[in-house]
Amino acid sequence: MPTQTFFNLPKKKQELLLKSARNEFTNTSFENASINQIIKEAGISRGSFYMYFHDKEDLYFYLLEQSKQFFEKELEHIVDETHGDLFLIFEKMFEKVICYCSKKNHYLFFKQVFTNINGRSEQRLFFAKENTTNNRLKRDEFLKKIDKSNLNIEEMEDLEEIVGLLLGMTLHTLIHSFHKSLDKEELIDSYHRKLNLLRYGMEKK
Repeated sequence: MPTQTFFNLPKKKQELLLKSARNEFTNTSFENASINQIIKEAGISRGSFYMYFHDKEDLYFYLLEQSKQFFEKELEHIVDETHGDLFLIFEKMFEKVICYCSKKNHYLFFKQVFTNINGRSEQRLFFAKENTTNNRLKRDEFLKKIDKSNLNIEEMEDLEEIVGLLLGMTLHTLIHSFHKSLDKEELIDSYHRKLNLLRYGMEKK
């Protein structure tokens, strides 16, 4: 997270630094991104940079956290709209994520994120079971709102496993889509088919 010194900056200076960072992380992978290039574009010294962020990773994950906050707000609305229908939640949320990531000013940044994703960035975008206490609380709150009446489960642990499977499938689909540069509508249709296989099963009754 940024230091308080960063938050004390005028809004325009904050936005310029974040824009410079996003440009750099858009044009190259996290590993190859250069602090020198970021501070050059932002017009600040290297010393000033370290007054605002601990390191390059700190800045990168702050950018991801901003996107995650947007996704979490959208998720809250979708959970209410769908009355806790788990599969409908994932269907609608996936569409929101794809539309957001496909925007002209977002696409290349998220292409870098998802084609170079690791365990830490995955947890920053999804409230993974292994993540922070705050993440765990958000996950538990989400699980409580799921309508379990139409799910073939007996324990809360079963619901957690289902959510984990759906998150894994969602992440795999996103990574695949950016590697292959798939058409948005084609991607959404493919995701819906996968969801239906999990919803209705593959074994004949």
